[in-house]
Amino acid sequence: MIHMTRGAAGKMRSMTFAASRIVLVGASNLAMSLPLAIDAARRAVGEALFFVACGHGRSYGVTSRVICRTLPGIAPSRLWGELERTAPGPTYALLTDIGNDIGYGFDPATILSWVDQCLDRLASAGAQVVITDLPVGGLERLPRWRFKMLRALLYPRHRVTQSQMIERVHAISDGLHQRAAGPDVRIIRPDPAWFGFDPIHIRRPFRPLAFEQFFKSWQGEGAPAQIVNTRPDHRAIRRLRPIDRRMLGRTVADRHTTTLHDGSMVHVF
Repeated sequence: MIHMTRGAAGKMRSMTFAASRIVLVGASNLAMSLPLAIDAARRAVGEALFFVACGHGRSYGVTSRVICRTLPGIAPSRLWGELERTAPGPTYALLTDIGNDIGYGFDPATILSWVDQCLDRLASAGAQVVITDLPVGGLERLPRWRFKMLRALLYPRHRVTQSQMIERVHAISDGLHQRAAGPDVRIIRPDPAWFGFDPIHIRRPFRPLAFEQFFKSWQGEGAPAQIVNTRPDHRAIRRLRPIDRRMLGRTVADRHTTTLHDGSMVHVF
């Protein structure tokens, strides 16, 4: 079972546990499917301590804003310091939504440098890492009018062109494949059938299947769990908010951690 102690400020100070550590980071796809992702991860490795950094429009490297909400970048977030404070144990990680920063105008070298920061921290933790590849084909087949409409909805303050987007997607994808050359980093290309009108976000019916596929390589590494009481767990997970979330410039003191029915703990950064 997981055991933890907290200091006066409520931070995790020390932890001992028999469960695995699982790091899940990304933007919209992970945020929309977080309960499903956590279920799939528990089915793969059993009871776990989850470290999550996600959110609509979240950047890997810089503070991002969606309407009146801001979140810190994933690489500089508090997640990594808290991960280092836990006792060593079997560690797994998913890095997804990496192409999100292209829409903010960042070049591939900068985006990959943020990914490298995450991979370095995960390598220090001895993690097995799964990276989801960018949906290259979907963007190439996207009609120009639909691209402009989606760009206006997803990145209203930025004007990256479709040709720039495709070029940068290829460059980042190539860089990710190079980084997945080692035994502890695996890259998975999403199935084109998972996407529809929107070539970036996985359609709702395919989300459970997608995360099962992402974590398939973890099978056999731990004690797979029979997930029960999913509805209460899903409600608890959906109520969580990142610890450093700001609304209208002010930090909001929302709940950012919960314990699930199987003893797993989820912390959102």
